[in-house]
Amino acid sequence: MSTLGWVGVWLLVAGALAIVIEAVLAVVWGVGMVRRTRVLSEQMLKRMQQPTVECPGNALGDAVGISWLLRDVEDLRVVAHGGDTAGQHSTFEMVPAKRFAVTSLTNCGPNGGEFNERITRWAFEAYLGVEVKDPEPLRLDDDALAEYAGRYETIAAIADLTVADGLLIIDVTIRPEVLEQLGEEAADEPPVPIGILPGDGDRYIVPEGPAKGMKGYFTRDESGKIDGIHLGGRYAERVSS
Repeated sequence: MSTLGWVGVWLLVAGALAIVIEAVLAVVWGVGMVRRTRVLSEQMLKRMQQPTVECPGNALGDAVGISWLLRDVEDLRVVAHGGDTAGQHSTFEMVPAKRFAVTSLTNCGPNGGEFNERITRWAFEAYLGVEVKDPEPLRLDDDALAEYAGRYETIAAIADLTVADGLLIIDVTIRPEVLEQLGEEAADEPPVPIGILPGDGDRYIVPEGPAKGMKGYFTRDESGKIDGIHLGGRYAERVSS
């Protein structure tokens, strides 16, 4: 049975490289903190932590710096980058203003991401006094959710979205040729619920389950019709309603 899970496959593009880079970053950060040895200039470090592209509501962050994924938590800039590959999950987050960093790497699957998220949130609360809270999704009627339902596809997977009990339900199928290339078997995983968040931007959040807290958003074409979804930080095009 696969330990990768659909989230792992969805994030697999560049994920293995991210894990390697993350381990290096942890060492570099540790050396800099313990020995006070400067690896990069302060100007370059700050430049890397400035947004180059805004993507509010994305699962990976609200903006992208230079090799960093950025978001703000209680007015603190969080600079992060994680990675996933077959059976491996990792996260690295730091708050430069507080000289704080936490990293977590696990070979637990498919819920390794949930484990890493719990460790990170515990560290934020224990060392920074910051409780990371998830926004509450709306419970919408079927008519309001119908415009989001349909089939979305990437080169690696197919996501079917249906409506149930005020939420959208995502059922992901990994393409057989992708599983074959990875040497994995199809994982028997339950569908994932997502709830639309209040406000603009067609944003959503996973309210429960192993992917709890994962955020994303839908995109619209020029006519205002839903034409895609950012799921697990990756874009999937809508191919049918």
